[in-house]
Amino acid sequence: MASIGHDPSGFKRITFDPFTKGDLQTAVTPQRQVCMTVEERITKLEKTNHVWKLAATGLACALVAIGVYSYEQFSGGSPSEIIRTKRLEIESPIGKTLVTLRGNTGGGGIININNSQGKPVFALTEIKEGDGWMGIYNSQGKVVVILGGGEAGGGHMDIYNPLEKRVVTVQADNTNNGFVGVSDQNGEPKEALTAH
Repeated sequence: MASIGHDPSGFKRITFDPFTKGDLQTAVTPQRQVCMTVEERITKLEKTNHVWKLAATGLACALVAIGVYSYEQFSGGSPSEIIRTKRLEIESPIGKTLVTLRGNTGGGGIININNSQGKPVFALTEIKEGDGWMGIYNSQGKVVVILGGGEAGGGHMDIYNPLEKRVVTVQADNTNNGFVGVSDQNGEPKEALTAH
């Protein structure tokens, strides 16, 4: 049981018998009595801790800013004109890769763009003999259109169905004439149109 007594110094003194019922936690202050539960005390400590964390983060940011400013002052003050890396990825806030810039095994560059689920929607690269290549994908990441340099040196376009089978080909043929080829749903060639 708690009992209140008076001290000649003006403080109210509270004694607490832990063997009796009650969860009274107290702090002794001049002229007033403050009672806090364990939960209230933890909440107060968490708030204080949060303030200290914010202060430390702010101090760290300020030190980084001062460091960057100092570096720029001593290095001539101009930003880098070239950024060199072997791979650059841009991610969404949830960690999905949205854009990738990198080199391919043949020595050319690759740009990949993905949708919000991380599936490819666009690719741009170099293929054999230095020809450009562009792929467009559907929302499931399956190729639907390919554009690029053709074998005869002209342009080439392939259109794919949802089964990833090529159903239309448009290109310049090896005699520099136009060519259109149409295939069935399984990708088997059925009709061709060419100018002679």
